[in-house]
Amino acid sequence: MLNRTSMLKNALCGLLLAVAVLSGLSPMASARELTVDEKQVVAEAVRDRLRDPASAMFKWGSIVGEITPADENSASTVYCGYVNSRNAYGGFVGDKPFSTFLMFVDDSVVSAVVLGLGGSRRETNAAYDFCAKKGYRAEYFAGVH
Repeated sequence: MLNRTSMLKNALCGLLLAVAVLSGLSPMASARELTVDEKQVVAEAVRDRLRDPASAMFKWGSIVGEITPADENSASTVYCGYVNSRNAYGGFVGDKPFSTFLMFVDDSVVSAVVLGLGGSRRETNAAYDFCAKKGYRAEYFAGVH
């Protein structure tokens, strides 16, 4: 009986692992905080897309998922976070999700390209959807600070 229970537990663990892999979940163990330099590069790229760049206030989370090597000296990853800034009337619009593509050379971030930035409902949903496909789940956005 104990042997059968052990086999069932192992089968269940294997099934859960397979579901996680097939659904594209990124292991949280690979999550890490952004460095000061990474935040600066991301903020600069996002500010370039805002009406009032000086008003930007960011909420930073961790990089989720793997940093993918391109060759022996360079790598890339996707980073998602929140930004709040002023609109044309001077009021803050509220936290909007953004996604960026980060490029690294010799383990240092060299560039960030904004892939998506929430604004309209459609843009906001597209940013959330893209980030979710890259492993950033709803729980991640709830914990961004």
